[in-house]
Amino acid sequence: MVLAVILAGFCAAQDPVTGELAGTVRDPTGALVPAAKVQVTNLSTGATYLAQTTLSGEFKFASLLPGAYDAVVEAAGFSHLFVHGSTVLVGKTTSLDLALRVATVVTQLEITGAPPTVQTARSDIGEVIERQRLASLPLKNRDFADLAATVPQVVRTPPVDPSKERVGNISVAGTSGRQSNVFVDGFENYDIVTGGLAYDISTDGIQEFNVVTTRFTAEQGRSAGAVVNIVQRSGANNFHGDTFYFFRNENLGARDYFETAKTDFRRQQYGATEGGALRKDKLFQFVAFEDHRELGSGVVNTNGTFPQFDRTVPVPFRREFLTGKIDYVRNPQQRMFVRYNLDTFNGTEAIGGSHDQSNGRTDRSNTHAAAFSHTYVISPHTLNSAGVQYSHYDNHLNPLSHDHSETRPDLVIGQLVGTPQSTRENHFIVKDDVGLSRGSHSIWLGGEYHYAAASANFTISTVGNFVFFSDAALGSQFADLLVMSRCAHPDCSLGDIASNVVGLYVHDDWKATRRLRACNKTLPKDS
Repeated sequence: MVLAVILAGFCAAQDPVTGELAGTVRDPTGALVPAAKVQVTNLSTGATYLAQTTLSGEFKFASLLPGAYDAVVEAAGFSHLFVHGSTVLVGKTTSLDLALRVATVVTQLEITGAPPTVQTARSDIGEVIERQRLASLPLKNRDFADLAATVPQVVRTPPVDPSKERVGNISVAGTSGRQSNVFVDGFENYDIVTGGLAYDISTDGIQEFNVVTTRFTAEQGRSAGAVVNIVQRSGANNFHGDTFYFFRNENLGARDYFETAKTDFRRQQYGATEGGALRKDKLFQFVAFEDHRELGSGVVNTNGTFPQFDRTVPVPFRREFLTGKIDYVRNPQQRMFVRYNLDTFNGTEAIGGSHDQSNGRTDRSNTHAAAFSHTYVISPHTLNSAGVQYSHYDNHLNPLSHDHSETRPDLVIGQLVGTPQSTRENHFIVKDDVGLSRGSHSIWLGGEYHYAAASANFTISTVGNFVFFSDAALGSQFADLLVMSRCAHPDCSLGDIASNVVGLYVHDDWKATRRLRACNKTLPKDS
């Protein structure tokens, strides 16, 4: 609070989950124009924001929601200047360097076409995956993390935990999936027990997301890998919606070269979105629902050693996403939102190859998350963003058999080691951020409080695990074996674990000179 008073003359800095529109206004000779009025309007919601150029002819609009904006510039003695379709991206600064004309017969000048979004005002390195790419590029499993892998240095990672078989974790520059952090509308989306992403979001519920691979802000500096900032979609003044349906069936595909007969495989993906204004220019709502149903096959193959176990086993899977968001624009200075996310998973796993059906498991999980945020431009000098989030995660891994586990080079049967297993997490976050800047400095400072509680139960091998070093007939009394250690106490319960975390941070982006600008050049992924 003392620092905020000392820096009371600063302009607003940028909210990490929004974008900036900034630039300069000059006259026909190239001289800077002070006290020019600049107005920008969001083309989707109609929200209007006003600013005035400084003595150095600069203006800045911080904390703008991603989208397209029209700008109008007015100055005494000059024609009005209209700029259409400037695109603001999350975590990026869109530059508008404008030149006015002296007012003669022409009273207004219009400029069309999007301005360049080359970053000259920020030092972080990354890339924005905008709505157009989310909607148009093909995705095998409709997972946003597949598009994150188009960013240089970023790759998809194997599951970080058995409970995260289909969660979209990513790695950057060789780090593990546990070390990347994801933020949704400014709130952390992190699994406090296993690490990595806590819950996924339907691509239809995402407006855009920014993958930062290097030099992310101090607020998000706890990540050793990448930082992903997701902005969920909001409604607009015009009602809009869509539906989709995709299916795949083994009857429509050719037999695999190594298959003697086509295996069963059926996939259905369908969903719908709807958004619009409950009150024009003020209250907006958006809802997205998505359902995945799949019937695959687990092919058990012991190379003929145990032909009685060679078979094709049905492997069902279902997953549902629900995203809802309500935005309220009280006035140009204040906006609020409340959102809800649901991610449910129910599938059968770990069957195929040398693993018999009895060695498989079921994976069931439910994740709920709800958040509220309030952003207030207190004055042209101060911006405050505060909010709360609560998330709940409940996962259960259960074996398909409770028989003794036996492992041979060509066959694994019986209860899967590590099952049954269950994890429950409750994560509560309160945060407040203040943005300030003046001249060449842009400062963001704030703090957050996390209360995280979890309980976990798992089983190493309560019924004993037998490992055979060479194939032997089932039930052989003379086979070499190793008995794995059993759990020291019933159910291997870890009990309840709770943690309180308090974080404070200060971040300053300093533009040392007008002649020194950040220029982030992206090389092709195969360079």
